[in-house]
Amino acid sequence: MIHYLNEDFARVNYYPQNNLVEVIWHKSNTNNQYRQTITAAYNVVVKYGANKWISDMRNGGVISIDNQKWLKEEMVPKAVRSGLRRVALVVSKDIFNLFYAKNIKNTLQESFQSKYFDDVEKAYQWLLEAHI
Repeated sequence: MIHYLNEDFARVNYYPQNNLVEVIWHKSNTNNQYRQTITAAYNVVVKYGANKWISDMRNGGVISIDNQKWLKEEMVPKAVRSGLRRVALVVSKDIFNLFYAKNIKNTLQESFQSKYFDDVEKAYQWLLEAHI
């Protein structure tokens, strides 16, 4: 595992053996922290050619509409062009977390193989079952 970002609000890791970028949200974040984390994960995709992404959003808090728009309009297209193919999102039962997941669902499904989970292990299993 290669630690790419390790902050109190989030962590980004790369697993070369699985060609996987992992984003773990530790707590609610500011707009800048959200963008810093997503950009760091995107940089892993570019630098190492990661084609799988897991985001554990259970502790991530509310994501602003501006950041949701930025993700959809800027980062998702860039990630597709860089080779990202499969995305797993681990979400909580929190209404705001579910709203965020629902809001970006169509964008993700149009761009990648994507799936939502409430269990981290099942998310990893799904990501790794594809030999891409």
